[in-house]
Formats: sequence, C-alpha cells, structure tokens
Amino acid sequence: VDLTVFIYISTQTGRKKASTPHLGEKDATRFGGLPTESRHPEHFGSEVAPFRGYYLTFYVWSAFNTLQIPGFPGRIRLDYQISVGLSAMRGLQSAAVVMAVAMVIFMTSTGVRAYSACQQQFLNALVPNGRNASYSMVELIDPDTPDADCVKKLCIGDYATCDPVAKEADEIPYSDLILVFSDEFNQDGRSMGATANDSRWTAEDIYYFPTQDIEVYKPEQVTTKNGSMQLTIERLRKPERAVSLQPDGTKWDVPKNFKSGMVNTWNKFCFTGGYMEMSVQLPGSDDVPGFWPAFWAMGNLGRAGYMPSTGGFWPYSYNICGKGSNSTSSIPGSKVPDQVITACPSDPESPNFVNRTLYGFEEEKARNAPEFDVFEIVTVRGKGSESSQTLQMAPLIPQGTTWANLEMYQQMGIPDGVSYPGGISFLRTEGNQWSGRWGRPGNEYQDSLSAISHLNETFYNSHHTFGVDWDPGNYLRWYVDGLFAYEINSNALKEMEAVVEGKSVTIGERMIPIEPMYMIMNLGMSRDFGEVDIENLQFPSVMDIENARVYQRPDKVNVGCDPPDMPTSQWIACNKEKYMWNKDDEILLHGVTCASWASPARPASLPL
Repeated sequence: VDLTVFIYISTQTGRKKASTPHLGEKDATRFGGLPTESRHPEHFGSEVAPFRGYYLTFYVWSAFNTLQIPGFPGRIRLDYQISVGLSAMRGLQSAAVVMAVAMVIFMTSTGVRAYSACQQQFLNALVPNGRNASYSMVELIDPDTPDADCVKKLCIGDYATCDPVAKEADEIPYSDLILVFSDEFNQDGRSMGATANDSRWTAEDIYYFPTQDIEVYKPEQVTTKNGSMQLTIERLRKPERAVSLQPDGTKWDVPKNFKSGMVNTWNKFCFTGGYMEMSVQLPGSDDVPGFWPAFWAMGNLGRAGYMPSTGGFWPYSYNICGKGSNSTSSIPGSKVPDQVITACPSDPESPNFVNRTLYGFEEEKARNAPEFDVFEIVTVRGKGSESSQTLQMAPLIPQGTTWANLEMYQQMGIPDGVSYPGGISFLRTEGNQWSGRWGRPGNEYQDSLSAISHLNETFYNSHHTFGVDWDPGNYLRWYVDGLFAYEINSNALKEMEAVVEGKSVTIGERMIPIEPMYMIMNLGMSRDFGEVDIENLQFPSVMDIENARVYQRPDKVNVGCDPPDMPTSQWIACNKEKYMWNKDDEILLHGVTCASWASPARPASLPL
C-alpha cells in the first residue's frame, strides 16, 4: 500500500524538538546537514515544552521521497512526524492521544493503492538491502509492464561460464534479474519536451554539432502513439533552427531542412549496472543508406550534445593519476580534453584546481562520463544493415597499438577480453573493421571498442530487442533478440605502452564504466557515420519503440542519478550553464540549487 506507519520509541530528558516537516525531493544524506547516523527525532523541528520520559514517534511515509530512520534498513519518505510523550502517570490519557493521532493520520492520508507485481518486487528488494535506491524510483516502473516481464533471466558469470559457443544451453546457469525501470508507452499523446516534465524522458531541442548532423532535434518529433514511443524524422518546406551549445559556452543558431527526435533520461533515471533493453522497429529499409538510429548510455556528468558539459568527462572511464589523464599533452595527436576530475591529489596551486568536497566528490577519485552504444545502425549500399555495438573510451591508447593486441595477451597468459559468440548465429557478429587515422576503430576524440552484427529486413518491418548487460568494472555484453552477440571485459583495457614520435607513451588500465548512466535514443543522419541517400530515403520515417526496460540483480539494486558514492547533483547545479541553454531546462534540476559555498563565479541564471 502507499501509506505505511513506522513507529520509533526513544527516551528523552530535557527539551524536546518536534514538528511536522515535509521534505522535498532530497536525498537523505542532505537532510538537515546531518550525517545519516545522526538523524534522530530530536533533530527535527523546533523546541516544545520540556518533558522527561518516553516518546512515541509516528513516521508516515509513502514511496516518493527519501529519509533514513535510525535502525531502519532503507530510505523512506517522511510525510508526517508526530512525537507524543508517554508518561507512566498518565498511561490511559497518553494511549488515547496515540490512538487519536493514528486515526487522524489514517483519515487524512491520500489513501491506499496496490502496486503492480513488478513494482512490489522492486520494493521487496530494497528492504533487505537498504541502500543504493530511493523508494520513489518505484514510480518509474510502468504498472502496464506484464507480470511475465518482471524478471529477466541472464547468465551473469564469467565468459567461460556463459559461453554459448562452448556450452550447451542446458549447461549455462541463469540468474533472475528484477525490473527496476520500464515504459510500455501505452498512453497516447505524451509530450516529452523539458517543460512537459515527463517523469522519465526529456525530448531535446538542440542541434547535435559533435557529429555534424543533417537534422535538428525538436521535442515535437517525440511522442507516443499506438502503444509505442515514436521518433519521427521529416523533411521540411523551410529550415527550422535549433541551438548548438559550443565547447566554450557560445550558442550557435543552426538552421536545417530536416528535423527528428532525440530523447533521454538524463538527470531523471540513471542506473549503475544491470541489463538495459528496448524493443524497436527500425526506420527506413535495409537497402537505402542514410538513417542513423541509436540506443546508448552515458554517464550523468555529461549531457549528450551539450559540449561544455562533456568536455573533460566524455568518453573517459579512467581512475589513474597521469598516464593519459592529461590527454592533450601526454598523447601525441589526441584531441580529447584533459580529464577535469582526475585521480591525482588535489593541488590548490594548480590552475585547474577543483575543490571536490564542495560537490561531494572524493579525493583522488576520478569522475567520468563514459559511453556505451547498445546499437548504432547503418545501412551499407549493397551489403545491408549493420548494428555497431561499442564501448567508447578515453584516454586514447598510443598510436600503433590496438585494444585487440593478441600477442600482448599471449605474453600475459590471459584472454584478450573480447569475444564474438554471435558470430555463429544469423547475426554473424565480428570485429568492427572501420578504422580512423590511427589504424583502429576510433578517432582523435575516442577509442571505439566495437563489434558489428548483421541485420536483415525483418528488423524494418517488425519489432526486435536489443540489450546490454553491464557489470560495472567487469564486463559489457550485447544481446540481440536474446542472442549473446558480443562481450568486452576488463582484460581488454589493460595498460598499453608504445614509442610515438620518439616519445615513450604509457596509458594505464581503463575501466568498464562504473558511473551512474542514463539512456538515450535518437534518430539522426550524418555523413560522418555513413552514406546518406537523401533523394531515395522515405520521409517521414519513424523509429518505433515498443518498450524500454532496465533490470538489475536483486542484491545489487542501484538506481538514481545522484548515488552517495557517485554524486552528480551539486556539480550539475553549480555548472548549469554547461548543461542547458535556456531557463526552461532548469526544471531538469528538480529543485536542486548550487549551495552558496560551492558556487563558482558564474551567471546567476540562464537566459529566457
């Protein structure tokens, strides 16, 4: 049910503090400026008359906001808190007061409700674990998700345990992952622009400059219809404009003759580890090149397409001091900006000094905005369609090296960390043969640890599932229609060294992402990604998304964009001009403001 009463009994001598506070959407670690273990009822409210004896405190909560109660394993919402003094001399009177208070709370509550099977499963998983999630997140599980889809069965062991090539199906052990996010898109006509304040998604209003797109992204191009979320790309009679926020913060007003949709869960829903999946029917066809649909994830400290926010965070996944954290000076040819929050000790004398404590960041712990792509689809003339499945990575390894250096791994006596089990299926999964100027997948801005799976025409006339199983620090596994297609694990990211232009260059071990990440879906066109046959593409065309879901291990539920060990909210609030270009987007901060002691010299607000 929605309403629960938690009773806390405490002793008190002296003056008692009591009131009825109502918390906003704030994490318990920020409640009253007190550490979790210090939050006791006497810290709430204002003083009342002195009393010596026992206090019976009612905490009335529902699954929307969070509060940590001493001795209670979890975080709860505090709607009401009422303390009643109990005296042995007036036991009957006190009992009557308690009964009356309980009746008032019950009668004035918002009522009761039943959770769906998937929602109740999520709440049940939180109680014994008591961390890494807010009860409010239950609202991001769509009650329309069928009960049969509350659980996803996956093999979560090492590759040797889960290898579908070496093992028979009945020899592979499967584990149950539970649903922690879903959207079935059954309500038609949803708007998802920033001001619509959809609880899960934000449809962007930007020009995506980093990939030199042919279209602008507009919120009206993302809507729900016939049980799907639809991203529609169309040709325009006259150009429409959108803003591109450049790396230095300047705004370019860019006109284009095409518009499409890009939608994400940035700063609304993030997850750390788990299996993300969508069911999608692709736009266009498998014989006319040009459309570029994608489904991907990025760390919450970078907002995709807003270049001031991603500079020095994307696509790093690195927690080593030096050896590449200062990419522009240490790696010949690299154009990746230096890492902003490195693993090096803070130096107040450095021109790049960041006082980490102001933002909740740990000393000597790097922060990143990594990226992995569940799919990016390209149609190759005469060859059909291909799905690239990629971990984007920085710092870049030296020129002349590759992340698939088999000789190095043979010398180390370990597997190379890259496997293509989908190669024996209809997907014919293989290593991505595209290479940039350094002779390997990627370019001067990113290494691309990438595979290709080959699709057929059915992906354009019916829905198919694409997913990634992500075990932070350990592996990423790509699935297509339930088939295990590709794996990258931590072995693929070992330290690399080489001599480049007469200079010895060493890059330390990079990481399978460990940051809280959000989901992104978009339908674009770019000649940077492949041929675009404008004249023969069909407009309008639709990327039709039947559902989107995220599952996690029951003992490792970790959802939220601002987890205690990887906070993001203060950094974003104090640098909001890097994450948004107009005042409408401030709604995405969810009321979080930059604490006065954390604020750098910056504009007080964004333009209208």
